[in-house]
Amino acid sequence: LWAPPTAARDLRVGKAEVDNVTWTAPLEPGAGHLSYDLLRSRDPAGFYIADCVAAGIGATVASDSSEPPPGAVHYYLVRARNGCGESLGSDSSAVSRQGAVCH
Repeated sequence: LWAPPTAARDLRVGKAEVDNVTWTAPLEPGAGHLSYDLLRSRDPAGFYIADCVAAGIGATVASDSSEPPPGAVHYYLVRARNGCGESLGSDSSAVSRQGAVCH
């Protein structure tokens, strides 16, 4: 029970006046209060230089009204964290993802 959370799941981006990004809580939330950071990047493999769209939120939804430049796309990643640590999940090679620090 006293462990970092596993990765948030089922990330979805909806298109409206403001994009709503939603996700599902980790299967194993670990210990203590669970919060999330939403990261945005233009590089799907480069979240260590990402923008923090939301930091320390308690809900599984955030809004991002930022429009990508013409011909570009935004990629999103959710960090789940609790008092014992954090998780950005793993890539397809089972390597833990790294991401920018949100304040």
